[in-house]
Amino acid sequence: MMKSLIITLLCSFCLSTTNAQSYFRQCGIQLLTKQNGLSNNTLTGIYQDKAGFLWLGTDVGLSRYDGIHFHNYNLIDKDKITKEIAEALYLGIVHDTGVFQYSCAGPSTFRAAAELLETGIDAADLIMDTFYEKSYARMQIFGRALVESFLFMEGKCIVSYIRKKVMDFYGVKPKDLDGIVSQLRNTRGVEVAIFMYELDQNVFKVSLRSGNEVDVSKIAGYFGGGGHEKASGVTMTGTPQDILNNLAERIDEQLKG
Repeated sequence: MMKSLIITLLCSFCLSTTNAQSYFRQCGIQLLTKQNGLSNNTLTGIYQDKAGFLWLGTDVGLSRYDGIHFHNYNLIDKDKITKEIAEALYLGIVHDTGVFQYSCAGPSTFRAAAELLETGIDAADLIMDTFYEKSYARMQIFGRALVESFLFMEGKCIVSYIRKKVMDFYGVKPKDLDGIVSQLRNTRGVEVAIFMYELDQNVFKVSLRSGNEVDVSKIAGYFGGGGHEKASGVTMTGTPQDILNNLAERIDEQLKG
């Protein structure tokens, strides 16, 4: 149930409500929206706590889903922000901003984070447990992705990709690959980092990170994805070489522009 809901909610990021309803109806999946109790149809983040509840950030507030009902919280009412809610919100901010490194982290982001810290949450442990600490299998797949990466466009770009069979070999899931693209971006002289992992045969989830010269949200948007100026993503079909050629063309346009 929860897995289907997460897929449904994630897909509704990039599909209009009408198109999404038609698509999911054909797949036999119910689309949960504001009509079902969600605070708003525009999602900004999803987090599942240890109790199994899904916390859904929207542009008007926070919704908690227990598998049956939604419970909505108005973020303006600070008295309703418990420590548990503050942890979920803080984690959403941390992961959406790449620990406050992405361009989406502005003054209001830091002010909101500061208010959440006042509830007594342990920010250092939360960040370490969910962002930096990795299992041995994750460290292995990280190492492989870095070793097999390569530079192109005169060292301005770096790319790496992982096939599904490799993920199966190491026993890792897509969530275990979080952070690889950001690590690639840390390479000196690199403006754009690209990391791809295979969802199905020649269907890749593509993550893009950039410095100051390229707006990767425009590149992802061109291919049906989205995100921020310096951190975006898209799902693309083709061989890694075909996908890279298509992305490189768009990157080159911005670098030369």
